[in-house]
This record gives sequence, C-alpha cells and structure tokens, in this order.
Amino acid sequence: MDERYIRMESAAVLAKSCKVTVIGMERVPFERVLGLEIGTALMKLHESNGINFKMQAMCERLEPNG
Repeated sequence: MDERYIRMESAAVLAKSCKVTVIGMERVPFERVLGLEIGTALMKLHESNGINFKMQAMCERLEPNG
C-alpha cells in the first residue's frame, strides 16, 4: 500500500482529537495517482472533517506550538 494513503488515514484519525494540517507539493492530495477531480473530492471530504491543507507547498521546519 502506498504510504500516502496511510498518512492521510493517520491525519483523519488525528483530526478527531487535535488540529491537523496536511502539507503537499501537488495542487490536491493524490493528484499524481488519482487525478485532479478525485483528489479535489478527497480534499473536500477531509476538509469537512477538520483537516487543513497547505498545498503546492513544502515544509522547511516543524516547531511545537506550546
């Protein structure tokens, strides 16, 4: 199984108890694998469950928030 799916499932579980932001280099999650239309639908589904997305971005560093 592709690790991207596992990461998104982990984000979905974590979003039930804390704030989650997914950072990705594509326009939408899974764009290269599933295409723009399905990726957009999946992103909207996860946004409706509380996940924030920062797409077409890269992470330079991680810092704790308190």
